[in-house]
Amino acid sequence: SGAHVEPLLRGVSRSKMPKPPRRWQTFALLTIFGGYVAATVWSWTFIDMTLTTIFGGFSDLWNLISYMLPPNFDNLPTVIEATIETIWMALIGTFVSVLLSIPLAFLAARNTTPNPVVFAIGRAIITLARAIPTLVLAAVFTLALGIGPLAGILALALHSIGMIGKLFTEAVENTEEYSREAVLSTGGGKWKTVLATIVPQVTPAFIGTALYRLDINLRESAVLGFVGAGGVGFVIQTELRGLDYQRAISAVSVIFVVITIIEIVSTRLRASIIGDSLAKPGRITERSKKREAKDQRMIIDAVTTRQLTPPMTYERKLRATMGITFLVLLVTAIATIEMPVISAFGLLDDVWRSILRLFPPDFETAGADLWRGIAETLAIGFIATTLGLLISLPLGILSARNIMAKKFVYSTTRLFMLGLRGLPELVVAVLFVSAMGLGPVPGTLALTVG
Repeated sequence: SGAHVEPLLRGVSRSKMPKPPRRWQTFALLTIFGGYVAATVWSWTFIDMTLTTIFGGFSDLWNLISYMLPPNFDNLPTVIEATIETIWMALIGTFVSVLLSIPLAFLAARNTTPNPVVFAIGRAIITLARAIPTLVLAAVFTLALGIGPLAGILALALHSIGMIGKLFTEAVENTEEYSREAVLSTGGGKWKTVLATIVPQVTPAFIGTALYRLDINLRESAVLGFVGAGGVGFVIQTELRGLDYQRAISAVSVIFVVITIIEIVSTRLRASIIGDSLAKPGRITERSKKREAKDQRMIIDAVTTRQLTPPMTYERKLRATMGITFLVLLVTAIATIEMPVISAFGLLDDVWRSILRLFPPDFETAGADLWRGIAETLAIGFIATTLGLLISLPLGILSARNIMAKKFVYSTTRLFMLGLRGLPELVVAVLFVSAMGLGPVPGTLALTVG
């Protein structure tokens, strides 16, 4: 207590007393927060954002959607065919990016990289892939390869390396070193040790990341058609150019349903793989209780009898079924999509020439408009992030099962957020621009919703 400590401190000058450590971390966080608030305030005034424009923008959007309804499904066969092509593009693009990201992750991870040079090159490739937007890559490939899904697949595959490679690398670096050191101490080679100790640890994270990226790529592939890269986006763009809004909304509604269904399935499968109980269905029924009890008995019997293989529980059956389904879909996609891969190798020179045409960059033609555009982009990002955060906080609370006691509340909120995620961001942006006209405000509201 203070009474016992005070005699010990008598005779000790205050200048010689140890001072509490400075809280540099708190100071840094406060500085970053203050800078973010200042940047948001500047952004708000820079693009002339007001509450009137926000509510007016959503009102204009609602008026446009009312005008687009009811949807016209006369072109449903074309929309379905384009939607299937969109799914194939997302599947193949994700698969290719995963294949490229796995070796890249081991080369870019600190605990598995051969040397610092390879480490730096691997990190640079991942960063570069993440920095180039998918639409830019799709536009370049479309210019070189022509209109079609191959340009979209290549754009999705290369851009996805940025995210998948980064998360794969982090998963490799976060593995436990004890088992690896134990195998190395017995004389095992470096890469054999990696296969025996690190690969089993990172496999669930790799699969979960791939499924999550598949959700993202499906939304992105839905809009790559705006630059001629195939898929349902090309149908939406064609209908919007012809001012046939009812047909356009029919295509949007179809891809919305498909994206939502695939996200639900993907989320459930990720929860089963990584063991995230919060992502599993929240309703506990008698059937689920019996199923869980049966699985527990199977596990206990397997341990008691010392089985060499794990029991085929419900979760294992689910993972096996979905894995086979994804494999069948991938093979079907590769076999049916119009993708002239062999002839595309002969067009590599065209791709390279298309890239070289972009250099050297010209900063003089656009002049001041270029720098204003960059400033507007930053302002849109700050405001959209802030508005999205302010809206997401109450939605997150309302959708939390451990906070909201009423199932209707959190179920309705989750369904609402799932609906927002099912809309591709560029489609939302096109709708806002069609309703409000050109300018930074429609883009800000579209990013906020997305």
